[in-house]
Amino acid sequence: MWSDKILTPLVTNPTRNPYDVREICDPTCNDYGMAKTGVYLNQSHVQAMLGVHKPYAWNNATVGMAFAFDAGKSVALLEPEILAAGVRVLLNVHGTCALTTLATPRNSRGRDAHEYESR
Repeated sequence: MWSDKILTPLVTNPTRNPYDVREICDPTCNDYGMAKTGVYLNQSHVQAMLGVHKPYAWNNATVGMAFAFDAGKSVALLEPEILAAGVRVLLNVHGTCALTTLATPRNSRGRDAHEYESR
């Protein structure tokens, strides 16, 4: 599959800095990508902020393929239901992040924004 030949090497062993593609990693970019993402996501303070209480682990190819087609589906019709359920959302608007529970799409501050910004 095309993702095995193109995407997997970019994620598992990138040759360019993912934050500045002008920089070439020599010999590899092991400081970026999957290696450090797992370590970061398994830190207790990160898991507490995200509300996750299980260790993070990368999925295997079989599991990934089962969900590959979901990536191309629009979830626009599900958004009102998700937001009405009080799901916490991390917004990145013009480089400013806010962890929030949205009552409506217009309520970009949310009840958790102050809590997030005060930390």
